[in-house]
Amino acid sequence: MASKRFLTLNDNGSKAIVNMQVADPVITAKNAGSTTIPAGTFVAVLDVAGVRSCQPAEPMSELAATGFILTDVAAGADVEVYTSGQNSAVTGLNIGTRYFLGDGGTLVTPPTISPSALIQELGVAIGHGILEVDIEEPIYYPA
Repeated sequence: MASKRFLTLNDNGSKAIVNMQVADPVITAKNAGSTTIPAGTFVAVLDVAGVRSCQPAEPMSELAATGFILTDVAAGADVEVYTSGQNSAVTGLNIGTRYFLGDGGTLVTPPTISPSALIQELGVAIGHGILEVDIEEPIYYPA
């Protein structure tokens, strides 16, 4: 847990700064696959034989995104998975456009609608190479 400071208003209308514990936006996980996962990929964090692991999120496998990585990660290596913030390891974005989970943890817009797949909004582009990440709960498209 991380401590964050927030500005609030007291009952009498005066300002106060309070410290609150918030969930840490970084998770350390091991690449569970047999290949390198490239920087910028959205990944699912899951338990593989008791080890916190990650693999590219997959809408067709109903494997929802937990976060994204900012560095390439080799098979079996540890990586930091960010659950919020800015993904600056992506390219070719259109500013102001909302992006969704695509195959292999990539970004697509509009979302791919296919039977037995999930639709998950990941964030909005604030630069041609920056996605402001706000991972939404997935919507499962019926078969």
